[in-house]
Amino acid sequence: MMSNSIRPYFILSLLGLVLFFFQLDSTNLYILDEVKNSTCALEMKERGDWIVPTFNNELRTDKPVLHYYFMQLGYLLFGANAFGARFFSAFFGLALVLLSFYFTSRILGKKTAWYQSIILLGSLQFNIQFRLAVPDPYLIVWLYLTFVFLYFAIEEQKGAMLAFVFAALGFLTKGLIAIVFPGLVVLIYLIWTKKFTLSVLKSLRIPEGILIFLLISLPWYMAVGIQTKGEWLSGFFLKHNLARYTDTMEGHSGFFLLPFLLLFIALLPFSVFSFPAIKKVLKTEATPFIKFAFIIVVVVGVFFSFSKTMLPSYIGPAIPFLSIILAYHLEKMKPVSTGKSNILILIFLFLICLAIPLAAFFALKDQAMLNKYAYLAFFFLPLPIGALVAIFFWYKKNKNAAFYSISGGWGLTIIFAFSITLPTIFTENPVEKSQHIWKRYDTVVAYKQFNPAFVWSLQKVIPVYHDLTSLKNVLINKESKVLILSRTEYKEELLQLDQANVMVEHQDLFESSSTLLLSIDD
Repeated sequence: MMSNSIRPYFILSLLGLVLFFFQLDSTNLYILDEVKNSTCALEMKERGDWIVPTFNNELRTDKPVLHYYFMQLGYLLFGANAFGARFFSAFFGLALVLLSFYFTSRILGKKTAWYQSIILLGSLQFNIQFRLAVPDPYLIVWLYLTFVFLYFAIEEQKGAMLAFVFAALGFLTKGLIAIVFPGLVVLIYLIWTKKFTLSVLKSLRIPEGILIFLLISLPWYMAVGIQTKGEWLSGFFLKHNLARYTDTMEGHSGFFLLPFLLLFIALLPFSVFSFPAIKKVLKTEATPFIKFAFIIVVVVGVFFSFSKTMLPSYIGPAIPFLSIILAYHLEKMKPVSTGKSNILILIFLFLICLAIPLAAFFALKDQAMLNKYAYLAFFFLPLPIGALVAIFFWYKKNKNAAFYSISGGWGLTIIFAFSITLPTIFTENPVEKSQHIWKRYDTVVAYKQFNPAFVWSLQKVIPVYHDLTSLKNVLINKESKVLILSRTEYKEELLQLDQANVMVEHQDLFESSSTLLLSIDD
């Protein structure tokens, strides 16, 4: 018979395997960041290069190298496909759920830990984030472990060196925020709790930690700097760190405090309890770890509130810690004595859950390319049904049944999303729609700009030409038909080419641009 100590891990593992790994490759790699990260890892693997990241044979300075290594291992295990590219993202998602259960149960008790794990598993944003071939899943785990061991170093005088090890891995995954966030959190926590003392600073073992950090992270940064003559370092630190923070890039702008709104959305359904949960944190009854978690959420939210570029993934490092705060609050709640406030919150949640399928229906109806899929909105109906059942159980003073009703509705919706909803919508991307055409061509080139997903789908370098003269010179020497990839905004230019025939014009899914495919006959 399974012991009580093992049973939670077994149940969480089963749930995590379903939610993170089921239909992991149901959609092909199409989203820009996924495509570029996956292709970069594949190009490095094929060259046997452990140092210099490239996309379409051009230097890629967007991110450091560590997540490329995991993707390469995924290719070795499962092949160069979507499942191989995403496998370790999903693995890290499952690992984080189990790690958070272990550490939260150790610090706050098993009940709070159980609530926290279910909150994470029931979050659509959390599931999406850990099913993408991007560096964020790795960073979230490295930062989670960094924060936890820094807390142990302060409160229990142990674990400091491990914190620096995981910070170094975070620095190899996404750069400076792996240093900035832990530094700010520790400083604020020490001041707030009046523990900014010499003995506590000694327990952090900062000099030895910096040495370990540099020994782990510095060799690759030095190597890539030398091999690219500083180009990668300037591109990454000046453009993708400084410029991304001080200027809007790629149209991803936001407004002040947007990160907190994104956090609220990310941790639906249980983020509706955020205000009473945070109110509890600010009272003296909050435990030190809850205060520590609160500081992490605030630091991440405020930091990105000043960023001129904003993506939903940026708030990822705060998600595990807001889930701890919510779980702590939910574990303390008692239906017998809560009065009307929590019923009102549950009704508010029901209205949100009802609005989601309605919004999905009208959003799909409004898109000419997707209106035939408006029926997919019905797969969001478990959300309001689960919320309605939860209200019933709350009236019956059965908190756990209400909690599981809400979680079940969201869990079922997540399964539908990755097995039916998203795979169906993704069939409308121009790469998949035009595969019957581009698969027939041995020679494929690009003009100015094109959908990067073609590079992954073709799994070969696509030469890019930026003026018609260069392109004409290349076409003169071709002995077979040539396919040109571009965007519709360059259609008139390309039609000046001899024997140019438009093969495809198709709106890019989730983008404002449109893909253009032209054939140049013999």
